[in-house]
Amino acid sequence: MADFEITDLPDDVVVKMGKRARAAGLSLPDYLRHELIRSGRRHSYLDGIVEFQEIRDQQPADLDPSLRVDMEAVAASLRYVRGE
Repeated sequence: MADFEITDLPDDVVVKMGKRARAAGLSLPDYLRHELIRSGRRHSYLDGIVEFQEIRDQQPADLDPSLRVDMEAVAASLRYVRGE
């Protein structure tokens, strides 16, 4: 397990997260830990980007340029599908 410190959070965010923690019956550190774990396990369009980047990086150098992966288009499509 890793430990880390987050600094320079906006006051309004700290207040909101504190309210959510109290509503959940958790301390703020426990609530933030829970939220980070939940966020880390949820799939994001960025996971799709990583997969496409890995595929792109495996493409041979002499690949027909018309077959290359357009990462900007992939990102835009994934954001659109997820409503982001």
